[in-house]
Amino acid sequence: MTNSSKSEHTSVKLKASYHVKIEIPGLPKPANRLLTAHWAVRKKDKDAWYKAVSAAIPRINRPKTPLESVKIKFGRHSTTAPDYDGLVMSFKYVCDALIKFGIIKDDSMKYIGMPEFYWEKAPRGKGFITVEVTESL
Repeated sequence: MTNSSKSEHTSVKLKASYHVKIEIPGLPKPANRLLTAHWAVRKKDKDAWYKAVSAAIPRINRPKTPLESVKIKFGRHSTTAPDYDGLVMSFKYVCDALIKFGIIKDDSMKYIGMPEFYWEKAPRGKGFITVEVTESL
């Protein structure tokens, strides 16, 4: 007796979805303080956030190529609730660092849409931020 049935195998390439959630101690300066600061102070602040983001997402955990379609969620955990535009503006250097280190291709709406921003209460002196990047497939 012979088995005449054929087995067909189709291979489907599944694109792995990238996701990372990081927590960084410290808080970005509010927009009002950043906008009025001397350029050297702004540069120092920007460099500090670049360094923090780089340390939080080691090279091994970065995508092979910058992501072109993502959802990003930014969270501020502090004692005082910021106003909404101040909250959004305070993540400027963090978002720029995501580009610099190859996590996202660009921060234009074409690539990141409308990021989500939120605030949660945290104990005094224990402020931190969270950033969550999820590839949109």
